[in-house]
Amino acid sequence: MAHIKKLALIPTGGTIGILAEDIYNNFDYGSDGNGRYATLEELRSRTDLSKLEKALKKEIQIEHFKPIDSTAMTPKLWFDLARRCDDLSQASEIDGIVISHGTATMEETAFALSLVMRLRVPVIITGSMRPLNGMSSDAMANLTAAFHVAAHKYKEEQPGVLVVINNEIHLSIHVKKTHVSTLNTFKSPNFAPIGQVGCDGVRFLQEPKWSYDSEFDRKALLIFPRVDILTSYCGADETLIDFLVGSGAKGIVLEGFPPGLGTPQQTKGLVNAISKDVIVVQAASADGEVINSADHQKLDIIAAGFLTSKRARILLGFCLANRFAKEDIAAIFKKFQ
Repeated sequence: MAHIKKLALIPTGGTIGILAEDIYNNFDYGSDGNGRYATLEELRSRTDLSKLEKALKKEIQIEHFKPIDSTAMTPKLWFDLARRCDDLSQASEIDGIVISHGTATMEETAFALSLVMRLRVPVIITGSMRPLNGMSSDAMANLTAAFHVAAHKYKEEQPGVLVVINNEIHLSIHVKKTHVSTLNTFKSPNFAPIGQVGCDGVRFLQEPKWSYDSEFDRKALLIFPRVDILTSYCGADETLIDFLVGSGAKGIVLEGFPPGLGTPQQTKGLVNAISKDVIVVQAASADGEVINSADHQKLDIIAAGFLTSKRARILLGFCLANRFAKEDIAAIFKKFQ
């Protein structure tokens, strides 16, 4: 990789960009009147980016992106982010991109971007569990670690999209928020972090190469079809499934009981949905792999493999936006098993 001249920061909002009115309140800072998003100048000064620039010997260029609560993230905004990253990567002076993001949907954004971006520069996504000015905030530490990973010299020509938080480096396909409030909430269940950021710098336990070659164009995000997620619970019937089919859903992901099962009534509804050309993917509410079982094959249901229900929804949405045939969609999902 060429010598890094600049690193870019795209601040999208979220807790990591909020200045709380009460620095001891780590819960209500996002409510009206309890906090506000830092300006770009405040973000630079409060995170000591000038000191970080000296330490890394790189200039940090902050991009303007309208800040939002990450619960308001949409496929259209993913498109905007992907386009911005692509534009930045075309500039020879930019050799690393950091996206600061709310943690509520960070894993979804990371996975979606990883499906449409094959850039020459690393894209690092980070967030925080406490506001920028909060007591014992993790914002500055996570942002600093993210920039160190962005500045790392990679062996791979396309490092891809990585999530860096709590001094750990995760692949976008595996990382998951596992707790509502702890600082070490992000894990890679079934797998492990692929690297760490410590006193001795960035250390990769494995090179950040994801072998799946995406077949998707980011323009698919502009025509992202309706794909819904339902969960299984005792007594669940086909009512919601029938409603979604009637509402125009093109795909349904069922987050079923482990190891990947719905109730008999839900199965009845799914069979009806499939008869109306709705694509159904079976995920599970627990960690682990949902295999392509004999029952799934008999019912013509696609197994999600190791994908969470949220990632399965994103992948299915891309497939449907590209008008892939069902057998091609099944083949793509097999790559995640």
